[in-house]
Amino acid sequence: MIIASQRFGDAVRSLIPSQVGSVETGTMIQKLNRATSIAMEHGIDHVDWGDSNMTVLYPSNIKSINREAPGGGFFYQFGIANIIDLLQFIDTKDQTLSYYGLSTYEVQEFARALGSRGIDRIVPIGRALEFGHVWDGYDLFHEFTRAGIVG
Repeated sequence: MIIASQRFGDAVRSLIPSQVGSVETGTMIQKLNRATSIAMEHGIDHVDWGDSNMTVLYPSNIKSINREAPGGGFFYQFGIANIIDLLQFIDTKDQTLSYYGLSTYEVQEFARALGSRGIDRIVPIGRALEFGHVWDGYDLFHEFTRAGIVG
């Protein structure tokens, strides 16, 4: 897990400057507030403040916390043996899963095992906020249009 964690961090840190630039001061403050709040309420094993673009929180128990994140490169990281082990942590509040380093087969197997318990979109890191006509499980073309009949 340590090697995977380092590879993930290195890869994300190499992409952030070209994709995002620098994180705004307000976002940095939100990240600091979120990390310290979780540390006080639930306990954490470690926080990697890294630089302003990436903060990684290693919670003691991922199940006990509200996993909302302020954005701006704020990640929760915990170890699992394989992607299927993630299923026990997913519920209907989870909408998008961003991944890195998984094969198409692994992602498809995970999606099959997931069923309808949560997660509306599974996308590579960097595409979580891309907007399409299907969003959070709803086809917006269908939801925002009205059918008319002429005849």
